[in-house]
Amino acid sequence: MQLILITGASASGKTQVAKGLLAHLHFIFGESSACLISQDHYYHDLPQVPNESKPATNFDHPEALDFELLKEHIDSLFAGQSIHMPLYDFATHSRLKQDESVNPSPITIIEGIHALYDHKLFEKATLKAFVETPQDVCLDRRLKRDMAQRARAKDDILHQYYSNVLPMFERFIHPTISLADIIIDGQIPTDISVQRLLSQIDLNGLKSSIQGIG
Repeated sequence: MQLILITGASASGKTQVAKGLLAHLHFIFGESSACLISQDHYYHDLPQVPNESKPATNFDHPEALDFELLKEHIDSLFAGQSIHMPLYDFATHSRLKQDESVNPSPITIIEGIHALYDHKLFEKATLKAFVETPQDVCLDRRLKRDMAQRARAKDDILHQYYSNVLPMFERFIHPTISLADIIIDGQIPTDISVQRLLSQIDLNGLKSSIQGIG
């Protein structure tokens, strides 16, 4: 199995790139060729914390993520076993009761701000990509997204950005750019980014894996 890690700042465009790559692989090789895991769904569940306290949690720090469960799930996929990926609700800062079944595929894509942080995931990866986007662009995208999709006030978004998002990006996320095999411009069209990623993937190996499954 090929493991592809795609990281970058919050609102850098990494999710769009990951979904674009997945869609392309599905179109060319079929839906069984690849699966996508969003690291966002692996935040620790905080059901016992009052709602008014949850936003104070630093969700941009690596410790906010349940890496143990994520690694357990990746090990299961590598072993040919399906997993039940948790689903996270950003409005309530907690996991939903339902989950999503993910089947093992020749290619597994993980996208998230800390996709290159854990060394065990890093060691399993066959391709590491960093989506680089100017922070002013990321902030503008984040404002539009969080106000429209997560019902957050502008002042709260700005406070979180300057208190947590930017400092954690500078401390933990941006340094991992040196670990990437390929750096993607987060402002170019997604299809161009996808083509750049495809040029780095072992497509012959993917074809062989699919034929083996068939």
